[in-house]
Amino acid sequence: MKEEIIVNDLFRFSYGTIKLNEDLKKMNKMAELIKKTNRSVILSNRGGYQSPNIEVDKVPGFKDFAIKVLRLAGKYSSIFTLNRPIKFLNAWLNINPHLTSNARHKHPYTIVSAVYYINVPKNGGQIMFSSPLDNLHGYLHEEDINTFNTFNSSGRTLEPVNNQLIFFPGWLAHEVTPNMSKQKRISIAFNFG
Repeated sequence: MKEEIIVNDLFRFSYGTIKLNEDLKKMNKMAELIKKTNRSVILSNRGGYQSPNIEVDKVPGFKDFAIKVLRLAGKYSSIFTLNRPIKFLNAWLNINPHLTSNARHKHPYTIVSAVYYINVPKNGGQIMFSSPLDNLHGYLHEEDINTFNTFNSSGRTLEPVNNQLIFFPGWLAHEVTPNMSKQKRISIAFNFG
């Protein structure tokens, strides 16, 4: 008799990416206007600028962009098999100059979070997702692993690019590494519930 073990996933976490075709000059002007009209808040940002929630109707062109992101977030949210559509909760601007970053955090009361990258210079920082397993230290050692996969990794790092939109569950802890470039990293983050 052949011994066969049936392996099933207990939990799964995902992210989604899409390359947009937005006019980056227009998006940079939008970012400048938001920064010019709003003082920075301190939340996950370690240095740099983080706007308060963007007032959608007060920034020319932002409402149309937010509707586009909501539509795409709705497509991503289909993995959760929700019984009603998600809705826009809030959005904010991040500007990270040299050596600034965003500390590890989650987005409470959010089903889908997203970040759109307007400007990502070379060495401008990475977004790092942490598995809810958090830390496999003491259980698995790097030198014991042949190939990292969803069963043995405690994190995933992505190298964002200009005009990229990344979706992920709001309960997935994440951080952004320091911008090692002399140019600014500029992004807009979104929450949907």
